[in-house]
Amino acid sequence: MKTKLTVKLLPQTSQTTDLGFTLIEILVVMMIASLLFTIALPSFLGIAKKSKQSEAKQNVSAMNRSQQAYYLENDSFATQLSDLSVGISSQTQNYTYTIFPSGVNAVVNGGVSTKGALKHYGGIVSHSPMNGSGDYTTISVLCQSKFDGGNSTIPTPVTIPATSQPDCSFLSTATGSSYLSVN
Repeated sequence: MKTKLTVKLLPQTSQTTDLGFTLIEILVVMMIASLLFTIALPSFLGIAKKSKQSEAKQNVSAMNRSQQAYYLENDSFATQLSDLSVGISSQTQNYTYTIFPSGVNAVVNGGVSTKGALKHYGGIVSHSPMNGSGDYTTISVLCQSKFDGGNSTIPTPVTIPATSQPDCSFLSTATGSSYLSVN
């Protein structure tokens, strides 16, 4: 009789395969992704905001040029956006476009933000004498508010003296304004 007892255990094989990720690996990937989003998101939002504001700059600038052409043909400024025939809708998703007559010598074209996070744009077209020769020329000014629009609007009526060059002070006295172009 055998007094020795032997036990055969199942041998351990190294055939186990990793079918998932460890918690540490998942946390590292999440930290890297959140860091990239933190860096990229503000940059993306800034670009989207600038593209929306570009719409208003282009439209108000087109309104200014059309006002100059309209004045040359009619000896007066247009008082309705439809008179300019530029194909600009008076209301878009981000801006409301309006013409503010300012007497016989000037007109203000406004792009007022309908969303608080965008800047207002305004254009002034006026006619003024050229160097005392008796001839007149039209001057076009494109202005931008320095800060986002909020709930402010372009104040009316805007009066521009015939002897002075238009400035951007009409756009927003509370937030200030700056020239974008003078033609």
